[in-house]
Amino acid sequence: MAQLKGRRKHLYPLVALALGTGMRRGELLNLSWRHVDFLRGVIHVVNTKTARDRIIPMSQSVREVLIEQRQTQEGDLVFASRRIAKRRMDEGLVDVKKGFVAACIDAGIADFHFHDLRHTFATRLGDAGCNVTTIARLLGHSNIQMSMRYTHASDDTLRNAVEYAQSCRVANMSQITEQPLTRVAVNT
Repeated sequence: MAQLKGRRKHLYPLVALALGTGMRRGELLNLSWRHVDFLRGVIHVVNTKTARDRIIPMSQSVREVLIEQRQTQEGDLVFASRRIAKRRMDEGLVDVKKGFVAACIDAGIADFHFHDLRHTFATRLGDAGCNVTTIARLLGHSNIQMSMRYTHASDDTLRNAVEYAQSCRVANMSQITEQPLTRVAVNT
């Protein structure tokens, strides 16, 4: 994110929203203000890759980025700056792709693509304890198998899960050993 300043500052809100919503690059670049509902605090994602519209609630940080973007943008598109709009392609923009790749290189991040921000969003949801059904709905996946491919448990999450399982086992064992043993009559 530190590399998204100066000549790349136009990419900061795009990357921040990708990380905060899990939206695809094309969904973000086609997002219009009429689909941003500040009153309800949601983004209505239309014309998706899967042809299924979805609603994504706004976090406070997403709301702040959108408010700032609204103050600097004219027209219906959320990301309609002259710099971005001048080189449109099918799924996105050459400028966005080149700028993002260059920012990653400058940050020392290898083999990281814009779409990986979507994976990061899903992983953060999983780390926060969201179930795979919720993650699938937010990403717009029709089945949880696809969402499972997007969610990568971090080492800390795996460690916490193992520690939690251990603490439950220890708690259950102490409950069992603290209860007095009683004989049960068995009819033979």
